[in-house]
Amino acid sequence: MIYRYRSGFSLDDNVIKGSKHFSYSFFYYTTISYFSISLEGIADLMLSESGMNWFLNWETPYNPCDNYGCLKGYVPKSDDEWSKGNWTGGCVRKTKFFCDSDTSKSVSTRTKENDDGFWKIIRLKVPDSHELVLTTLDTENTPDDCKIWCLNNCSCLAYAFVNKIGCLVWSKDLIDIQQFSFGGEDLYVRLAQAELGNL
Repeated sequence: MIYRYRSGFSLDDNVIKGSKHFSYSFFYYTTISYFSISLEGIADLMLSESGMNWFLNWETPYNPCDNYGCLKGYVPKSDDEWSKGNWTGGCVRKTKFFCDSDTSKSVSTRTKENDDGFWKIIRLKVPDSHELVLTTLDTENTPDDCKIWCLNNCSCLAYAFVNKIGCLVWSKDLIDIQQFSFGGEDLYVRLAQAELGNL
C-alpha cells in the first residue's frame, strides 16, 4: 500500500520483502529543494528557485502535542537540563501523595480532606506502559472500581476505564500522551489534594 501526502512525502510498504521506505517527490522541477533534520529533531523542507534565496516550505514538529512538557502536578527533574533542551530526565511530582505519608490506611478509612484525588484529562491517546487490572472477580469492572483500585495502590499514578477493555492503570512514567480534538480516552491523573484545588 502506498500513502501519498500533499507535501510530496510518501511511505511505501513492500509486503514481499517486509520493508518500508520513505521518499520525497518534487512537484516543481524548476524549484531546488532540500530536506533536513536538526539535532533537536526539527525536520524542514526548504525551497529555492535560483538556489540563492531559500524559504521554508514545511516544518515539523508543528503540533503542540509534539512538544514535551510536564503534566499538572509535576515539574522538570532538572531545570538546568530543560533550559538546554534536554528532557531525558523527565518530570517528578511537586507534592508528595497522601498515601506516601500514611500507608496504613485503606481508602475507606481515609478522609476526603487529605486524600489524593484525580485530574481528568479528556480525549487522549493514553500513555504507554499500562497494566490491565481486574478490580473484581465476580462482576464486570466499573469506572468507580478502577478509581478505588488506583487510590488503594500508592504506586498507581493514573487510570483510565476503556469500554470493552476495562481498567488500565499506570505505575511508571506517563509518557507519550497526546490530546486529540475528538475521540480518544479519558485519563485520570493522580494528584495530591493540595493540587486538586487549583483545577
